[in-house]
Amino acid sequence: TPRQMGMAQMFSESVTRKVLIFSAFYNIYGTLVFMFPGVLGVSAGLPAPAPFIYSWFVASNILLFAFVAAWLSRRHPIDLPLLTVFGISKIIFFLLMLTSCLLGEVTRFGVLAAGVDLVMGIIFLGHARQMARRG
Repeated sequence: TPRQMGMAQMFSESVTRKVLIFSAFYNIYGTLVFMFPGVLGVSAGLPAPAPFIYSWFVASNILLFAFVAAWLSRRHPIDLPLLTVFGISKIIFFLLMLTSCLLGEVTRFGVLAAGVDLVMGIIFLGHARQMARRG
């Protein structure tokens, strides 16, 4: 059906690789946002100030995911278990931001920015599911 064809294109390997490259750069930006919460974090809707250990630990993990995304984008074939974990982590980040907003800790803009992670997570999990079905 046309709907299935559209979904297949959305979760194609080509699209997934492009989104992985985008994710690498988006995560580098995210690293800076969490590394410097008093400057960049506030503009992204995050609370500031934040203790050094929290902001830099989160920032270092985001940077690690940037490297993973760049590596996955060049891996043939894409490592599906790692892509699955990556997709789940993107969705969890969105849910954490949404919950933080509901608790009054981050702004709606922060949730909107995390919506990009939600979309990437859906694409990554969709591709992983599609590939797993193919065997």
